[in-house]
Amino acid sequence: MQHKSAVLGGKVQGTHNHALYTMYLLGFLFSLHSAIPSYVDSSFLSIFGNTFQVSAVFALTSVSSIVGFLASFPLVKKYGNYKMAKYIILGQILCFAGLIFFKNIYLLGPVYVISIMLFNLLFFCSDIFLESASTNLHTGRIRGMYLTLINFAWVLSPSIASSLIVGNEYWRVYAASAGILVLIYYIVQRNFHKFKDPVYPRMSVTHAISKFAENKDLRFLSMVALILNVFYMWMTIYTPLFLIELGFSWADIGIIFTVMLVPFVLIQLPLGKIADGGLGEKEIMITGTVIMAVATGALAFISTPGVLVWAMILFFTRVGAAAVEVMTETYFFKKIHTRDSNILSVYRLTKPAAYLITPILFLIITSFISVQSSFIVLGIICLIAVPFAFFVKDTA
Repeated sequence: MQHKSAVLGGKVQGTHNHALYTMYLLGFLFSLHSAIPSYVDSSFLSIFGNTFQVSAVFALTSVSSIVGFLASFPLVKKYGNYKMAKYIILGQILCFAGLIFFKNIYLLGPVYVISIMLFNLLFFCSDIFLESASTNLHTGRIRGMYLTLINFAWVLSPSIASSLIVGNEYWRVYAASAGILVLIYYIVQRNFHKFKDPVYPRMSVTHAISKFAENKDLRFLSMVALILNVFYMWMTIYTPLFLIELGFSWADIGIIFTVMLVPFVLIQLPLGKIADGGLGEKEIMITGTVIMAVATGALAFISTPGVLVWAMILFFTRVGAAAVEVMTETYFFKKIHTRDSNILSVYRLTKPAAYLITPILFLIITSFISVQSSFIVLGIICLIAVPFAFFVKDTA
């Protein structure tokens, strides 16, 4: 079993070290910065553009993110993870300045597309930092804790965002996120300026993709991850718009989404520990997928606009999603080493691929059925992940 250690301040640190705790803090802040505006992005862009233009913007984010992920390995190999992270954060700050001041969809669209690409690359850098401070023996616990803190930020974000919005003045939301970015820049510069990158292999993008494709378990896992990200993308873009159409206020939506996200805080760390203790990732992954699919399909049959009803059914969709997410992350990072950032960049393509697929899929489906009925289709899509999860071989 290989030990993976971070080099911080010139000294090798163990599993329970300053680098690891710093990454826990950064994971929380990364997510808070992203989560606060995430559920208002579609509503914000819809002020300046129609439904087609907004969907086109979200589709373009996937293209830019795919390009970014394909370039991430050559970039991190050339500049190092620390410098790359710093440049990305500075670029993000500039993008958020554009989101605050621009008032035209043709200016906001490109800035938003670039900001999403940079955000995905920032999490790529954070994966390398975190993996360098991990050991395979504790991958489930470390990833469980990391995801718990990440998702705690998501639990807090709806209330924060709804409290910042006054009328259609969304700029306060983006200003708050930009302020968090400044804090992130300071923490990265102070704590990782002596980070030593592993020796990255000499490997082209096409070679990395072929190497990834040769691994049956990673292929199946990537399909589960892709479907999970389609679920996230669908819910993030279209659920707020649908709830607003039903007559919910942003204060109501803040309550609903806060309750909805609680499972990520409650169950991911315990499930990570269970996976480390011997119960296979596959079994938990399949169970979570079924729960997610059934609860999502049930949304199509809710006729009441009650806050509690929507909060509870959305809560159960996230019980399933939280289980699937922590198991896919735990399984993947048990399979790779810090130096395998090329494999990591290929795996992370599942998220921008979902960005590309979901808006197109949604527009096609809702041209035949209502938005609410489309949740049945999304539930069926979630069930497609079950056979892929079944054929993944447990690491234990």
